[in-house]
Amino acid sequence: MNLNLTDVTLGAPMALAHLNASTAPRAFAFRVLAALVLAALCAFALSSCGHEPEIATPPVDYGQEQQNNTEKNTGAQDNADDATAADDEASEQDDTSAEHDASDGAAAQATHEGPFVVRILNAGGADGLAGAAQETLTGAGIAGDNYQISTDSYLAAVLPSTIVYVTGEGDDAAAVRAEADKVAAALGGEVRTFNAAEVAEGTTMDGLDILVLVGANAI
Repeated sequence: MNLNLTDVTLGAPMALAHLNASTAPRAFAFRVLAALVLAALCAFALSSCGHEPEIATPPVDYGQEQQNNTEKNTGAQDNADDATAADDEASEQDDTSAEHDASDGAAAQATHEGPFVVRILNAGGADGLAGAAQETLTGAGIAGDNYQISTDSYLAAVLPSTIVYVTGEGDDAAAVRAEADKVAAALGGEVRTFNAAEVAEGTTMDGLDILVLVGANAI
């Protein structure tokens, strides 16, 4: 096959022109598509930048509900305060009543009907100690219609110190003990609750309020 150089030379530009003619519509379409995509992206970016965050709108009765809750809480606190004040007042009344009851009880215990019956026994090993003890009590104001005092000898071993016995029983025990303290202070003795094992056989406190055993310290 014979190929003419002139044909080749003339055919190349024609082929290139044909190729350019066939690819031109595709390139144009691609450019248009790219432009549309770019425009869409720009529009989305602008829309995102200008968008304000959505603000939740409270319901219409939100303020009233808050006010009602506040009033309920305030009312509950007021009720609690009133209950606490009532409890405190009741506690104070109970304490006052208890103090009054205690005072009334002490007054009842301090009541003694009739004269105090006192017996003085000489247990000091010397004559006349019981009579001397009675005179000492008279000098201390322990005498008169409020007292019924008798003296005698104690037929047992000599006691080193004076002992003043009380039974520690009865509704008037507090009053008797208070009087026994006065007797012991005047005679220089000590007050004890009567115990039959501490005294001579046959020594009792029957019919007595106070029993005094004058010891050797009175000599």
